[in-house]
Amino acid sequence: MRTASGMGERLRYSKAAQWVPIPEWAGFLVELGFRLAGEEDPGKRTTCILAVPTRSYAATFAAAGAIESMLVGGVDLPNAREHFEALTKLREGDPLRFNLGGKSFRACFKGVVTLNDGRHAIRVQTQKRHGRAYLVTEDNSHQVYSETATDWELPKQQPGRNIQWKPRFLEAVLGNRYQELVSRSNIEVVIIGRLATLSQELTDTLFVTGGSSVTEAATLQEILRVKRLLPVSQPYRSEIYSSMREEDGYQSVAEPPKLAIFDGAQGFLKSRHHWRATNWLVLLDRTEPQFEVAVIEANSEYVRRLSSPEKITVPKVPKGLELMLYQESKQ
Repeated sequence: MRTASGMGERLRYSKAAQWVPIPEWAGFLVELGFRLAGEEDPGKRTTCILAVPTRSYAATFAAAGAIESMLVGGVDLPNAREHFEALTKLREGDPLRFNLGGKSFRACFKGVVTLNDGRHAIRVQTQKRHGRAYLVTEDNSHQVYSETATDWELPKQQPGRNIQWKPRFLEAVLGNRYQELVSRSNIEVVIIGRLATLSQELTDTLFVTGGSSVTEAATLQEILRVKRLLPVSQPYRSEIYSSMREEDGYQSVAEPPKLAIFDGAQGFLKSRHHWRATNWLVLLDRTEPQFEVAVIEANSEYVRRLSSPEKITVPKVPKGLELMLYQESKQ
């Protein structure tokens, strides 16, 4: 049985020089994102279409809940053995990221070796000079993850870049499993919307957690870890794409994310065909010029539905929001 998110009850934002709970609608979206990202049914995907009075912060709150779902009482992350076995299948010279001692290093895969005790390890090279390399066993394999970059030449020397995050804030929001959030890179959630607007929502507003004492303040980007908003050395967990155009970056998502969020009618109309192997959250703002067109297309999608999902229980929908939920075949 899945647990509830709880993030919506913990987050506070600044209003009139005080830290106050986030609004009811924001907590609802956190919980909705949490449940949709955790909904898995072989061969089927779940779609939730939500009409909202305004789309401000709706996608980013839902995405925060989806990220939490990957870590807290949600979908199990690949275990160390699965991750290690995937690494051993790489080709020599394939680009990697290697995290060690709070720093991130550009690296490449140099094959598999057998240790004296019979265990296997992968050889990770981080610089050209002196062929500096490390042996990484299954137990430590989450220090290493694949990169999609095509231009990946190793430097002659490499001091590494500091990996930065706010551990007190993350632990207060996500518990001790927050370390899994920053241990490796994988795109769990995508948002398709206006890049400038989403970037501002993710990086401008500060939040803290509730309780007797206030933790350090941080933005929602601390939780979402959007790839394009991070330095190249930082571990990421989500990505944002423009609703104005189709992006080449779609092709770099190796595995279907757990949730695709369409932040507005335009992204839904232009890009939905790219994400038919994952669950959807479609946010339609009633004030948008293309709202009616998007509703017609959403109804066309609904006609092809298989059923209503049996496992997912939607939290109580706040006033002013309208919700439609159904399942269809993955494509």
